[in-house]
Amino acid sequence: MAESIGLNTNQGGKDSCESSDRRDLEDRLHKLLEDAPFKWECIAHEIGVDVSLLSHWTSGRGPMPAYRLIKITETIGPGLLRWIAQRCGYDLIRNEEAAQDRPRTA
Repeated sequence: MAESIGLNTNQGGKDSCESSDRRDLEDRLHKLLEDAPFKWECIAHEIGVDVSLLSHWTSGRGPMPAYRLIKITETIGPGLLRWIAQRCGYDLIRNEEAAQDRPRTA
């Protein structure tokens, strides 16, 4: 079974923290989809799902599979990935920025 974002599959029951985290993720995804320069239908087409599935992921009817994060990031930008990383205590930087910070070896 594919891992999902916003749902801890290692625990049998839901606690308030898990529900809150999932709701936060759904809200963030919804905001990013609304702010995207494309209509939901175009975004859904680009990531290979039906538009109703986007609604499903943003309305609490089911978690988004983690593997979909890659296509969502490619389609609407790194906002959701950046938000997830920050919630875990990390910052994202572009590869070009990381390469500039690396010491050059001879």
